[in-house]
Amino acid sequence: MRTFLLGVRACAAILSFVPFSTALNAQPLGPEETDNALMAENPDYYTIGEIEVVGETDGVFSLDAPLPPIVTQRPPGTSQIPGAGLADIRNYFDWAWRIIDSNRAVLNVERPPFASALPGDLSDFTEMESWAFPPKAVPFSLVIKNLVGVKVMEAEYFVQFTYGASHNGRGEYLNNVMVVPGNIMAQWGFKVDVGVQIANVLNFGTKEDPVGGVQIVLHIDSKGLNSQHIARSYVVRGDGRLEEVRPGQYRAMAW
Repeated sequence: MRTFLLGVRACAAILSFVPFSTALNAQPLGPEETDNALMAENPDYYTIGEIEVVGETDGVFSLDAPLPPIVTQRPPGTSQIPGAGLADIRNYFDWAWRIIDSNRAVLNVERPPFASALPGDLSDFTEMESWAFPPKAVPFSLVIKNLVGVKVMEAEYFVQFTYGASHNGRGEYLNNVMVVPGNIMAQWGFKVDVGVQIANVLNFGTKEDPVGGVQIVLHIDSKGLNSQHIARSYVVRGDGRLEEVRPGQYRAMAW
């Protein structure tokens, strides 16, 4: 009996050294803290290094020369460029939308967002004649690698558009200018968002014989332990051409 009591007293003495407040306040790590701790154990793997966009275009749109002589429309709320309105070409539809949100494709099957470059005096869509068929769809691949060189994210997107129609026997116009997502792959610990911006509606022809055009800017935001933002820009034309505007060359066109 005496031995038992001594054992109880010894245990009580040991427990008395554990502060009550410490035991009460000890909490397990939350999911976000656990994730951050796991990523911090291998920082090179979870740090974004290289971002590459691959796709075939019809050439490079160079801004070494001035803008096309007739810039017909800019987004609502932005200032017009001198010379606008000489040949009225309009985007009647959307100016910005998102195609990838936190690694998930953003799709609206009821009414997909799109832009246009159509005559400003268009009263009925049936006035447009001789659309090219089939519509054009150009695939692009977005590849993101970490500092170790491992591909940690990959996403497809397509620039689609209908082109070539005339109005009253003149011009070449655009409709259904879309950027739509395809397959998306992302490893744990990484996130990508992609948004689309229509920066300008342009005329690559003349006042008498317009060639409608739309400048698209893609904003790509990726995140691991670090965050990176890049932009890619394309010009889509009513004659069916899709040209890339290289980084640094579209600053005069952005808004």
